Amino acid sequence: MAAKEEDIFAHTLVDIDIIDEAFDKDLFVLYYQPKINLGTKKVESAEALIRIEHEDGKIIYPNDFIPLAEKNNKIVDIDRWVFKQLIEDSRYISMMTQEPISISFNVSTSSFLEDDFLQNLSDIFNFTTDFDSVFEIELTEHSLLQDVKKSIQKMNRLKEMGFKLSLDDFGTGYASLSHLRDFPIDCIKIDKIFIDELEIDDKTTKIVESIIYLAKKLEIKVVAQGIEETAQVVWLHEHNCDEIQGYYYSKPLPIAKFTKFVKAINQRDRENSFIVWSKKYSVGNYAFDTQHMIIASILNNLYKEIKANKHISDVGDYFELLDRYIVVHFEAEEKYMRDTQYKGIKAHIKAHDDFKKIFENFKNSGVSNKEDSIKLFKILKEWLTSHELGFDKLFLK
Repeated sequence: MAAKEEDIFAHTLVDIDIIDEAFDKDLFVLYYQPKINLGTKKVESAEALIRIEHEDGKIIYPNDFIPLAEKNNKIVDIDRWVFKQLIEDSRYISMMTQEPISISFNVSTSSFLEDDFLQNLSDIFNFTTDFDSVFEIELTEHSLLQDVKKSIQKMNRLKEMGFKLSLDDFGTGYASLSHLRDFPIDCIKIDKIFIDELEIDDKTTKIVESIIYLAKKLEIKVVAQGIEETAQVVWLHEHNCDEIQGYYYSKPLPIAKFTKFVKAINQRDRENSFIVWSKKYSVGNYAFDTQHMIIASILNNLYKEIKANKHISDVGDYFELLDRYIVVHFEAEEKYMRDTQYKGIKAHIKAHDDFKKIFENFKNSGVSNKEDSIKLFKILKEWLTSHELGFDKLFLK
């Protein structure tokens, strides 16, 4: 898998001044990583993730500034900023997507342990005001084990306030199974360290299988995080995991791109679609089928916008989404072919390169001439459908 965008500025050397600067210059921003429901194939929830974003586009990621914030007692202030921003963002997401998207967010141990945590949260999330979004608080086992009795009391109060509760990084702490009985949680997130070893290490595979089985019995939702491989998606679908989150489907996105991603995938207008997804396009692999469906959905929304005479500046996010998603999908296919030693890989990759050239020509042509743009869409549709029915079905036999 190619290096991800988040690796570009990973391990940036920062000091505590950058956090003060972020507050002073309003540099904090929330990105949203979609979670794909494996049953409906839709985005029904997302995780809010904080960034520091400079005017020049440089991004500083949580791994580089959250440890500093915890060490210098700034983490509670950051949490409060997140809580307040979520109110504004959730209304925008609801307005733009017309969907009741559940938004999860992390609460630090320091914030959770504060005596006035519940009151502060209640003051910010005034649930007397109607919210279309459902808010889910992600807690770590480390936070909850500081004082189990008080933790359970706080969790019950949070549930009464209207929050859903998720246990993050499940399986990496102590006595996790007993806490499924004691903690009033709605969701568990299986840690990436387990997902990475699926079908590689037999014990890990059995552990994940057992976690999903037990959670189902307890009526607790299961989210697998850090999904990057085709085989992981297929396995999790076959074993009834509820949702998956990871780069296989989408990186964390700025809010405008996130809402367009949700609209493209969730709002499937079959009558007005340029490509109507159906079983005839299935290649017999759940993971690739869903990626193909997402590409078709984004393409449909881009086509609809252009047909409505939208200016290029109004459809730029769809261009970027489609451009990136093509790369993600081709990388997944090519890795799968290498792993399975598929003999026709060279011809398949050449077909991918042909598509990239067509798409580049389309992007560079602009949308000033709607008729020419629609002609190019027909070329893209013909390539995409013939490629799925021909090349893709061959290597997945």
